[in-house]
Amino acid sequence: MINLRDYQHKAVELLYRYFQTNTGNPVLEAPTGAGKSVIQAEFLRKAVRDYPQTRAICLTHVRELIEQNCLALHRQAPGLDIGVHSASIGSRDIYNQVIFAGIQSAARKVNQLGYFDLILIDEAHLVPQKNNGQYREFIARAKLFNPNVKVIGFTATPYRLGGGLLVEGDDRIFTDLIASETAQMSIRDLLNAGHLSPLTTAPVATRLEVDGTKVRGGDYVLSELGKAVTAGDKTEKACEEIIHFGADRQGWLVFATTVAHGERITDELLAHGVNARMITGNTPREERDYAVSQYKARTLRALVNVNVLTTGFDAPHTDLLAFLRPTKSPGLYIQSCGRGMRVSPGKENCLVLDFAGNIQEHGPVDNVRPPKRRGKRTQPAPMRECDDCGTLMHPSVRLCPGCGKEFAAEIKVDGEASSLAILSSEAGPEVIEPTRYRVSIHSKEGKPDSLKVEWYAGLRRIVTEWVCLFHTGMAREKAAIWWGQHMGGDLPQSIEEAVRRTESELAKPLELHVSRITEYPRIVNRVFPREASAA
Repeated sequence: MINLRDYQHKAVELLYRYFQTNTGNPVLEAPTGAGKSVIQAEFLRKAVRDYPQTRAICLTHVRELIEQNCLALHRQAPGLDIGVHSASIGSRDIYNQVIFAGIQSAARKVNQLGYFDLILIDEAHLVPQKNNGQYREFIARAKLFNPNVKVIGFTATPYRLGGGLLVEGDDRIFTDLIASETAQMSIRDLLNAGHLSPLTTAPVATRLEVDGTKVRGGDYVLSELGKAVTAGDKTEKACEEIIHFGADRQGWLVFATTVAHGERITDELLAHGVNARMITGNTPREERDYAVSQYKARTLRALVNVNVLTTGFDAPHTDLLAFLRPTKSPGLYIQSCGRGMRVSPGKENCLVLDFAGNIQEHGPVDNVRPPKRRGKRTQPAPMRECDDCGTLMHPSVRLCPGCGKEFAAEIKVDGEASSLAILSSEAGPEVIEPTRYRVSIHSKEGKPDSLKVEWYAGLRRIVTEWVCLFHTGMAREKAAIWWGQHMGGDLPQSIEEAVRRTESELAKPLELHVSRITEYPRIVNRVFPREASAA
């Protein structure tokens, strides 16, 4: 069996707890590198152990993920009746207790596959928004066999390309979000624990111009985008910068926009003596597998890809990502960043060269601004640029990460620009020593009362929290974590008891680390006296 990490056990526990009190379809947010395959395997092992008649199918769209998820369950539950139904793998199993399937193959064989109690969907953000597509068709037909079949999603990006969370809207399949913070497996949690490699950035002189490019379905129209990014000599200049910054880097992963763009990048790298190859969705399977194996063996320095290496690809030694593919999709952005966040011996970090403006579009990868529903405007975050070296960063930064220049406390910022820090830690969460707090009851029509907690430094109110102790689902889970941190002991039985106890018993942190990247200030870490003394 696989030895699960604490947060993986917590994630499985949260899924189990969800079904004890809910009848919906949850989606679990698990960052790239959190080990979704392990979490799925342990959940399935326990489900079959506790309910021996359970039958499940795990759907995804990428052959590598089918193989990865299937292998994890074989390791976690040796002897379990496991099958694979995927044309790309060459297996057509249909009778097993647990089946791992490609959606393209399974959607055509629902009647033969038959009855399921559980449908697990990896990369759940790819389930289409409207009432069509292979995933929705499979679910609808599976419900003819079992109207009570449960659907569980797993994704690093729980929002739709066109805007809004997967659990929003009348057309939703997933009803509740189990957020990564609830299981203590956010990107920041995994970085702090050493489970992910940090990302860093460097200022680039070349920036692709995409102003005026049409957007359709939540992302740029690819044909127009291809013309925009290949105009002039910016591709060649970007390649020169990649070669310069990548001199001491082991593996370069380059994201191109179109096949023609990828060919141009590959030719330019080869012309400069860089061992590079390109793969696309049309690359023959054998040729693609060979290129990937050469890259993983480090005999290939640079792998240029066009929309194929954002999921199911794992090359931990990758320590340079070059973005030459602008995108409006936060999911694509996060998945691309995740390719460089695997831990590898001798790897200190992964350098991100953002020629596409993706960090400016979406924010730091551990604090991405989710897309709002169409028609709603998103207010971008402010930006500061270093006069000496050109590095762009959040205005709260006091020392330039590029050259070390110290900035004055008061600055003017451009409200129309965005932070280009790839991690929110680079944007410097404000460290505040709270001097006092105030608690009160917060009431909202149609909702249970919550505990409102306001933190102050002197006379200044620095941040407000709403602790939803009497809600259900994930809101209550988060509130229970908060109560354990600040209070310990049993949860209160009424909102009046919560106020009374917190007024006299609440453990005040020595420090609150407050992020101001998002629209409202948010506490990203708390340091209590016991932690400070232990350090």
